[in-house]
Amino acid sequence: MSYLADIKQICRATEQAKAPHVAKAYQNIVMFKGAHFQDWSDVYGLSQHHRNKPKWRVEIAFNYFQTIALTLAAKLTMNRPGWAVKPATRDQDDRDKARLSRCLLDYIWEELGCQAKLYLTALQMILTGIGWWAVYWDRTAGTRWQSTNPESGEVAKEGVTGFPRIDPVLMFDIGIDPFSSDTRAAEWGYRIRHCSTEWAKKMWAKTLKGDPSGEDDELTHRLQSSPALTTITDSEVFAGRYVSVVEFYDASKEKFTIFAPKEGIILDRGPWKLPVPFLAARAIPNIGDIESGGIGSNAWIGETPMSSLCELQRIFNRSMCQLIEINNLLAHPRILAHTSARLNPFSLVDAPGSVVEYSGMAPPPTPFHVGQVSGWSFQMPERIKDYMHDVSGVHEASYGGNMGSIQSGRGIAIMAEQDATKFAPMARSLSEMIRQAAVQNLKMWRQFADGPATVRVAGRNAAFEVFQFYADRDITSTDVVVELGSTYAGNQALRKDQLIQMWHAGAFQDRRMFLRMMEFGDLDEDAVDTHRLKQTREIEEIIAGKGRQVAVKPWHDNYIHLDRLTEFMNSTTYDALPLPLQQQLEAHFEGHMNIEQQRMASEQQAAQQRGVASAGAPKSESFSLTSQPDIPSMGLDRQAEAFPGAGMGTMLQGGGLKQ
Repeated sequence: MSYLADIKQICRATEQAKAPHVAKAYQNIVMFKGAHFQDWSDVYGLSQHHRNKPKWRVEIAFNYFQTIALTLAAKLTMNRPGWAVKPATRDQDDRDKARLSRCLLDYIWEELGCQAKLYLTALQMILTGIGWWAVYWDRTAGTRWQSTNPESGEVAKEGVTGFPRIDPVLMFDIGIDPFSSDTRAAEWGYRIRHCSTEWAKKMWAKTLKGDPSGEDDELTHRLQSSPALTTITDSEVFAGRYVSVVEFYDASKEKFTIFAPKEGIILDRGPWKLPVPFLAARAIPNIGDIESGGIGSNAWIGETPMSSLCELQRIFNRSMCQLIEINNLLAHPRILAHTSARLNPFSLVDAPGSVVEYSGMAPPPTPFHVGQVSGWSFQMPERIKDYMHDVSGVHEASYGGNMGSIQSGRGIAIMAEQDATKFAPMARSLSEMIRQAAVQNLKMWRQFADGPATVRVAGRNAAFEVFQFYADRDITSTDVVVELGSTYAGNQALRKDQLIQMWHAGAFQDRRMFLRMMEFGDLDEDAVDTHRLKQTREIEEIIAGKGRQVAVKPWHDNYIHLDRLTEFMNSTTYDALPLPLQQQLEAHFEGHMNIEQQRMASEQQAAQQRGVASAGAPKSESFSLTSQPDIPSMGLDRQAEAFPGAGMGTMLQGGGLKQ
């Protein structure tokens, strides 16, 4: 058997093995779309409504299933991931390169619109149990670059940098070794792709003929047999333009094969040194399918709590519809009449004061009311809804509903926080998928990127930074750490309440850090960033000028300049400088420190004068800044906050820094 025939047989067997999970996933999607009175079958598709249904029968879909799924997806992807790249060594140069790699990941995240793709994948994970990212390297994407000959000024070399590509993929189009418990450790995996023949010709220089027939059903993409391709009047317009293609990656043999299963043509093949490029996020890990011999295969496919809500949602709909029908019977009861009355059915209308016509040969017709309905019948829908919330873990506190007996804001916040703990495994799975994607992007960039790339990111304090990135020299580490649950939407009210209590307890020493954590840090971020960049340029000017003094100007924010200088003077780059340059930087530090000390002394004197002036003043109930000890001070204590030793054993004497 040829290699192509062998991998086609493997793909078909895998598609058949995951069929039960596919059926369950389709049923969840049907419920999500609101088709609660229909069933899905892999043979007949979506069943149709009863066409002979009586007009009085009520069928309304109260789609709490969709609300729960959307709430989960929104909470899991509220924030962008918080990540960092570990430096290869403790050297400052490697630390700077690790920061550049993190900036590169931020740039990729924004350029590819990964936040929207993350939401789509999270929603797929919730509905089907598993969501997928397919990570590739696109050699035709990125920015064009060119290098010139310094002597002639002519273009010596040019090209395109290339760029990563991330595709959210449904579980129906992905197959992994059924006996693998972890997708990253799978020996092989494949993706069934639906593409146009023009795109296939551009990518692989092969001419393919699209055919929506039923051949190779297991390896035919689900869109290939879409009604838009087969049943409409002008279906021949699409029939020859689209084709199914299978990408097969064999990690054990370190090679990939892309082929068209209908034509049996290999489109591309080559070495593949990386793991299977399909990254998974699972809602609930699957121990394995329950088979006759015990726990079996398909452990790589995830489970989802939404599957347990399908029948509860149907019972809830039936209960609500029955209550509406009972209400209709109470408002418009049936008529009890003798057979001899010869009642005119056209006179039975809902209009008030209407006349019911009958022959008069028998007693007049009378309303036939239904019997008394028990109270628990009206309570049943609410109980079922509570069951749905308990099964899914999404209660009223998670989406702003009425909490009943809990009225305090802190109590509601605590209930929402308890709901959040139930989704920690989902958030952890998404974080791990993001980490794997980041690692793979850095590895691919280092291996395949061509030439320098211009990277634009929002740096510290949301200031935009632009720099050139060279893959061969700037990526020294691909070890990425993603903060677990960083994309999850935490309870902001509870978090801020805790921060305020920590501030009152004295846990914060830096007022600006407190404001940033309270999300008020953008009040003066532009000014902060401007002064930090200015001090960075001054440091570079001192080093490049071989000791030339840089003057301290009155309009400088000395606090920010000292903070940046302290950061630099504790780095290995500063330790490697010659002694004269170190002394020059210390002198520059002392210049800012001297002005800052003078400003602090004047503020302290003014504060003392205000205290003496107010000592004999009568007490007042009005608001005063000086009477609010809990408000953080921006003046007197910020020197001690940034430089704790300056207020104790360090002082300026004779223009020199002495202990």
